[in-house]
Parts: sequence; structure tokens; C-alpha cells
Amino acid sequence: DYIIVTEAGTHAEKAANYIAQCLEEASGVRLPVRVGSEGLSYSENSKWIVVGCDDLFLTAGLSMPEEDLGLTGYYIKTAGDSVFIAGNSVLSFQFGALAFLRHSVGYEMYSADTVVYENAGETLPDMNIVEKPDYDFNANSNSLAAESRCRYGMGYMNLSDIFVRVGESYWHNSFDFLDPKDKTNDPDWFNENKQQLCYTAKGDEKKLEAMLDKAMVKMVEGIEAAPNAGIVTFTVQDGDQQCHCDACLAEREKYGSYSGAIVKFVNRLADRVDAYLDEKAEAEGTEKRDLTIIFFAYYSTFKPPVKMEGGKYVPIDEDVVCRDNVGVFVAPIAEDYTRSIYDDANDSIREGMDGWSVLTDKMYVWLYETNFYNYLYPFNSFDSRVETLRYYNALGARYCFSCGQHDHLATDAHVTGFSHFKDYINSKAYHDVNVNYYTLADKWFSCYFADASEPMRKMFEEIQMWMRTMQYEYPVEFSGDIYADISQQKFWPKRILDRWLGYVDEAYVAMEKYRDTDPELYERVNEHIRIESVFPKFALATLHAGKFSEDELLQLRLEVKVDCEELNIKKVQEHIEITTVFSEWGF
Repeated sequence: DYIIVTEAGTHAEKAANYIAQCLEEASGVRLPVRVGSEGLSYSENSKWIVVGCDDLFLTAGLSMPEEDLGLTGYYIKTAGDSVFIAGNSVLSFQFGALAFLRHSVGYEMYSADTVVYENAGETLPDMNIVEKPDYDFNANSNSLAAESRCRYGMGYMNLSDIFVRVGESYWHNSFDFLDPKDKTNDPDWFNENKQQLCYTAKGDEKKLEAMLDKAMVKMVEGIEAAPNAGIVTFTVQDGDQQCHCDACLAEREKYGSYSGAIVKFVNRLADRVDAYLDEKAEAEGTEKRDLTIIFFAYYSTFKPPVKMEGGKYVPIDEDVVCRDNVGVFVAPIAEDYTRSIYDDANDSIREGMDGWSVLTDKMYVWLYETNFYNYLYPFNSFDSRVETLRYYNALGARYCFSCGQHDHLATDAHVTGFSHFKDYINSKAYHDVNVNYYTLADKWFSCYFADASEPMRKMFEEIQMWMRTMQYEYPVEFSGDIYADISQQKFWPKRILDRWLGYVDEAYVAMEKYRDTDPELYERVNEHIRIESVFPKFALATLHAGKFSEDELLQLRLEVKVDCEELNIKKVQEHIEITTVFSEWGF
């Protein structure tokens, strides 16, 4: 009897159509989606699911709650026989739609191909839901196609909805503002090898003013091209190259870090942006646009320009206190993500975060969750993830990205080492940092592996315990460093890898009964098992080649190659194609 009514616009229509798709999967009934409310008259007997449509919301006698919903919070309210999904911006519709589905049909997405409905949606429950994600904004960790169902259905956002894009990239983009290859740019704007900006223009104030003016031109171009995004990134180039001119070294000496000069530069740029937005709003008679500029605290710029006084951090001076429209994008690359954020190994990270928290109340975080030299090996940050996300959220972080295998760019690419489990953990914890890790693990293994969950859970937990053991036996070599060389034979004995592949065989046997009775489930779960078999097979094929006969090794390596090709496992490490390994094998 129901129809879905939505306002015109990409975000609202996408939310409405996703609701229709999921309700059909749960109940077998496809509800029509109507775009636009013209001609509709609300009554208590109207049977509508309404996404947006302020006019219908008001005529139903509804008003927004007093709670701060931000840009991605949502209000779901029953009025008569209808239910309304509303928010303060179009960014709320995705999260509101997913919440509606959770409460109406028990919706849960565990991976791109695993969606569960705990009830059939035969009745529509009364709803009065006021919620706001704990992280206002988020992005997926492993690469997911921009328009993929998985990205949307797990609550991950498109970067273009959050950030203004200047030039080619959202990150490490300072050269998109000021390009060292542009001969019209002053060479004193760059460090000695032109791999980073000089944020003091070699100490020349006139050149620094010209540098800011030129950056402002690019800033305005980006702002005008992305009228709905609220954050601009002005971030250092990748790596840890810094400027060593006398002026920059003096700033480092004064502030104890290269970050002081960056904060001062971005503050001055933000003053220009603020004045521009003031003038634009006055000229157009519109409300001033809310825009935040953020810079990276990364590698040697992670340390904040603060000092300790009276047992607490304070700014070294007022020049390095971020303007109201400036935030810090912290990227603690040195954090040991395989341990608790409260572990002694992470003392310096927490100290740095405490320091930044006194310089700005606008914090954004870029975390890490893979070994970038060893994509096919597990990275044991599973059980520390929720606590880590809870810690950064408590500091006031608004956006979170936990960098995984971001360059697996195929639409249906997969990652081994149980990395898809992290996709699920993140999707839940970004929304609610108080979720229980063990509850998430129970649900994910049960639904993702079905009847094969027991042997696959054994395999997973033994990998966790084994990696923790190696970490204690080899604390330097087998560390939580995201670049640690863990692909060594001594860390992965053949008997252990064979044992884990034995669990894989048990998992296949557990699913065999579905070959004819439920071929869709059979194929889907077998693929999940196959994904997790790649790591131990790859480790055997690379670390223990001498323990196989020539024919056995050829067969094993061919199996790994076929698995990777059919599962779209593209990279062996960051930016390095796995085909380089196959070439070494003679394929």
C-alpha cells in the first residue's frame, strides 16, 4: 500500500531508491518511488515513506528536534501511517535511509555481496529516531568503486561530498596550489630539491605575500567548483622532505617542529578565504558559506608547536593557534595500530594528539590499517580498531579515514588477510564508537562464512595469536610498523601455513551440502573462503619454495596466480602490481 516519496536531487533520490531496493529484497514487494511532492496532500491515512520533502514534513505537523544533528545526523519520525526521514543537509539522507532499513527490516551489510534482513518487513514500526554518527564524515579504507553498492550500503561517503578538490588530488596537494614546474612561480616558494613547499618563502615577506596570493587563486577556483563541500585540504606532499633554509630552520627551532611554519601559513591563507567569503555573501545577499581549511600533521610535521606549562600543553605563541576556520588533519603514521592506543608504544602519539587539541577544535584523522610492503599478509589491528576510533572521537575528530589497500582500484577487487572484516568494523564503529568488537566478529563470521564460519574463525584467531607471538619474540623485526618486513620465512613456518590451509579445506567441506540445494550461497561463501586462502598459499609459494617438488611448486604458484586474477587481487604492495611476482615466477 505504500509509496516512497522523495525530493528531486541526487542524494535524496539515491536514498529513496536504495530503500526500495532493500525492501524488495526483504519482502518481495517493490514500492514505487515518486520524485517530487507536487499534488500530494498529507493525511493521517497517507501511506508514505518520505525522504526529504520539507513541505510534506511541515504539513504533517513535524519539526526538527533540538539536538545537534550536524550535516549527517538524521531524524526519522512516524506521523499517522507515514514515516519521514529528515536532516539538516542532503548528506543526512544516506545515513537516514540505512537507519530506517535497520529498524524496519533488520538490514545489515557485511560485505559487497552479503546483505542480511532479520525480518521480512511485513509491518512498519512506529519510529522516533534522533541520531548522529559519531564521526560526522568518513571514507572507506580499502578501494571501493565510487558508485558501488558496498560503499553506499555500508555507510561510506563519497569524498566529493566532503572535500573541495583543488587540482588532481584531495591529499598531498600543495603542489596543486603552487606547482614547482610552473616557471611563473618563484623558486623560493619551494625547498632545495623542489619536493616540498617552503612555508616561509626563504624568509622574504614580499615573496611570502605573493605566494599566498597565488595559492588563493587556486583556492577560489576549487571553492567555486565545489559549492556544496565544506572542507578544503591544503596538505604537504607525500614523504618527509622539508625545507632547510635559514628561515625554516629558525621556525623549527622556535616551535620545536616544522609544523609551526605550516600553521602560520595556512592561518594567513584562511584569513584571505574568510574575507573572500564575507565579500561574496554580502554581494550576493546570501548566508556566508561555512568552509574549513585543513593541513596535514604528518611525519616530521606531526609534532604540534606547543609547550608544557603547569602540567598541560599550551601554544608556544598565539600565531600557531589555528584560526576558527582552520583544522588539523592528523596522520599518525608512526602509531602502532596492532596495539592499543593506550599502550606504551603509542605514548608519543597520544602526546602529539593532546598538543594539537589545544590548538584547534577542528580535528580530522587519517589512520592506517595495512602493511604497505606486504599487501597479501594480515595486519593485526583487528581487535584494537574500535578502541582506536573511540579514542580519536573522544578528542573531537569529525572525519576518519583508515588507510588500507586504497590502490586496488578494480570495481570488484578483493583483499586477503581478512581485510574485508575491517571494512565491516569501520562501517559500524564510524557510526557508533561504542560498538563491541567481539559482537561484530560473531556477526560477521556467522553471516559472511555461513556454515563455514567455525573453521574460518579458528583460522582467523590463530593468525591473530600467531602474529602476537611473533611480535613478542621479534619485537624489532615483527613490529606494528606499517612498513615492517614481515614476509620472512622464520615468521611463517610451513607447518603453520599448512595448518591454516587445513581450516580452509574444512570450510569448503562445510559448504558442500549447498552445491545443489543453494548454489548462490555455495558460490558466494566459497569465494569468501578462497579470498582468505590466498595469503597462506602465497606465503608458502614465496617463503618455502624449496620444500616442494618442481611440479608441486609450479602447481601452487599457478593456483595463486589464477586466484589473484579471478579475485581481482591486483597489488602485492603499495603501487606495485602483483604481476611483478608472477613474472619472477616465470608466468
